[in-house]
Amino acid sequence: MAKRITIIYGTTTGATERVATMIRDRLGPGVGLFDIYEAALAEFEQADVLLLGVPTWNIGELQHDWENLLPRLGRLDLTGKKIAL
Repeated sequence: MAKRITIIYGTTTGATERVATMIRDRLGPGVGLFDIYEAALAEFEQADVLLLGVPTWNIGELQHDWENLLPRLGRLDLTGKKIAL
């Protein structure tokens, strides 16, 4: 059975979106690509492999969309998933 790979990214300037798109294009068809601003929490749980694009500003401040979602991520069951940042 094929693993479901999902890329979820946040972007303000578009740089992380460009990199996420390049990674998706290299991995091939069937890879999910979602902006964290619009992604449903279910996307995290439905994936077998999560590639997370989490940009930071200044001295490591999270991009706002990730900062807003972070408190809800702790409620997800990500057991057994491979996750890369």
